[in-house]
Amino acid sequence: MAGQPAMIEALLRLLAWASAALLALSPDSALAQHRPIAEAMQVEGGGACVDAASLAERVSHWLDRDLIGSEFRVELRLGSGSRASFTLHREDHESAERTFPSLQGNCAERVDALALALAIALDPEAVSRRVEAQAFPGGDEGTAGAEAPEPNERPAGPEEPLEDDGEPRSASGEDAPVGGEVDPATKPTRERRFALALGGGLLWGGLEAAAPFALLAVDIAPHAALRLRIAALLSGARQSVLGTSAYDARLVGGELGVRAGGAFGRWRLEGEAGLTVAAVLAQGQGFGEDLRARRPWVAVTAGPRARVALTEAWAIAVSVQALIALLRARVHAMDPNGSRLATATTPAAGLRLSLEVVARF
Repeated sequence: MAGQPAMIEALLRLLAWASAALLALSPDSALAQHRPIAEAMQVEGGGACVDAASLAERVSHWLDRDLIGSEFRVELRLGSGSRASFTLHREDHESAERTFPSLQGNCAERVDALALALAIALDPEAVSRRVEAQAFPGGDEGTAGAEAPEPNERPAGPEEPLEDDGEPRSASGEDAPVGGEVDPATKPTRERRFALALGGGLLWGGLEAAAPFALLAVDIAPHAALRLRIAALLSGARQSVLGTSAYDARLVGGELGVRAGGAFGRWRLEGEAGLTVAAVLAQGQGFGEDLRARRPWVAVTAGPRARVALTEAWAIAVSVQALIALLRARVHAMDPNGSRLATATTPAAGLRLSLEVVARF
């Protein structure tokens, strides 16, 4: 058997170059990861004299900034009369939710009550700094001219047991005050832009017979809806018939991939596509002299992927990918005189099933 080391070396260099290019695509610019607060809001219904523009303006006041992370999305529901609620989504993490059965006060006070509750859910530390700045504008807590925070918060009421939606109610049946301690469930979690995945599965099409494989991958998230992947892949050895004898072969290579999708509670559903560049390592058996050969193999893959979050940092993912070989590996059986006795070629198409454990950073 004769190898093709020059072609394999060129393909592996191309893979290394493309991997470096993908890493460069992950932006460090803070502006690329943020958007205006108003753009993150979706308003349903009408009433309670509340609108997205006025609410975004007051949220900006409490946070002391006009931008929030691009992974945040706010669903604001305005019911009849003075009823209102919002749900805060952050990428594929669990959401925070507040319900106001009956907002009190005039329109400005209603807007500010919603804005303060939403600002606390987004960034409680920023709200705390804002309140302190308003209470002590001179920076000295002992200053005689200290001002109190804006009087748009409802007075605190007696504590009551939680109802079904997990929100405290006052004795009158209204929401508990928006100030005070913050429920840890509503506190935004640390932004996670990288993930390490370790998994395996079955591969049909890389070799003549189905083979198990192992996968180690690094995922980069330049955007809330986009993932880039750099992975290494190694298959188990499989024996195939070649003429009157046989050979053992395994697949070794790397993969560049891209995924796009969205989060639905703890689940994230995506479509993914990739390019796999590998080598088929073959070991001949039963000939006058057992020989080894390396043959290049290149394929494109595409298919759906689902991931479920077990905790904030750990998740499990499953995927099904169809593959089409762009460059098929061919292995030849040679006699001692150099003549070909038989040729084996890997399939033109196949399928890959994967199960991964994912750690997010």
